[in-house]
Amino acid sequence: MHMQRNPTPFSRRTLLRGTTGLALASVVAAPVAVGAEDLPPGPTARYIDAIWQRPQNGGDFTVRNSRGLQGNSVEAFVVSHRSDNLIITGLMCTPVGQGSGPWPVLLVNHGHFAFNAYDTGYDTLREDIFFASNGYVTIATDYRNYAGSDQGEYQLEPGYTHDVRNLLDAIRFVAPVDARRVGMMGHSMGGGITQQVLVTTQGQIKAATLYGTVSGDEVDNYTARRTRWATPGSRSEGDKVTEMYGPPEKIPEAYRRMSPINYLDRIDCPVAIHHSYADTTCPIEWAEKVRDAFNAKGKTMEYHTYQGQPHSFQGAGFQEYLQSNLAFFDKYVKNG
Repeated sequence: MHMQRNPTPFSRRTLLRGTTGLALASVVAAPVAVGAEDLPPGPTARYIDAIWQRPQNGGDFTVRNSRGLQGNSVEAFVVSHRSDNLIITGLMCTPVGQGSGPWPVLLVNHGHFAFNAYDTGYDTLREDIFFASNGYVTIATDYRNYAGSDQGEYQLEPGYTHDVRNLLDAIRFVAPVDARRVGMMGHSMGGGITQQVLVTTQGQIKAATLYGTVSGDEVDNYTARRTRWATPGSRSEGDKVTEMYGPPEKIPEAYRRMSPINYLDRIDCPVAIHHSYADTTCPIEWAEKVRDAFNAKGKTMEYHTYQGQPHSFQGAGFQEYLQSNLAFFDKYVKNG
């Protein structure tokens, strides 16, 4: 596999494999239109139905440069894709010495960091290297505003979720990727983004993992931003939604419509939840809430808990997490 070392978009003509793109398009269900007159006051662009109705608009997947070999069986590349009118950077890891592909792909969604404390691939590199060494292409998007990405709105509209949905669109024509075999992983804030993507796409993701995820109920996340996530003396990113529309008790229907936990019936793939009882950033009760909601909908779901692990797993707990996910994705993505 040859990759450009300069930022040159992959050619659709040379990289389109059969009818993959057409096959994906054919299985995406048409959303039910919701008229503006039916919408309650609030940040309507963040309502799940609004995301569901928004066309995916990604493309121009580009390899910018290589970060070299990561061990003996993985090469890492800084990449970018177009998300609507923004350019979003990220890290792609590909197998080395494991055949010529195309390989199944895992999209890995990182958690929250201060914008100036994050670099491309940070928070997900361990997972990226592990899965690439086991026969997957991994792509960890930075999202807008992070690393080398363009700046864009992310509060009044779910900009990070748009970037991941548009990445799903962009990878359909990337040579190393088998776009019929796509999995997704999300840690912390990335788990919330993963939940939003799962309830606003169909036929595109074969399996997904939520790892130390934020709540699927946006009221919980609102409360956490003012309590457990508030760091004294740190610079706040602000809260445009509250400034413009008020707190959840003032716009309860808006918060219901923003919360993916209320739309789990739309999920069409197996989901694995991994969470630690010792997580002080995202409490185990949030994982239990989404687990119970999945069970109530009769969805295929795995639920894994860990003792004594911090928000980002370490040591033996992290290795257990990796091996469990490898078996999960091998079953439903690689061999599904």
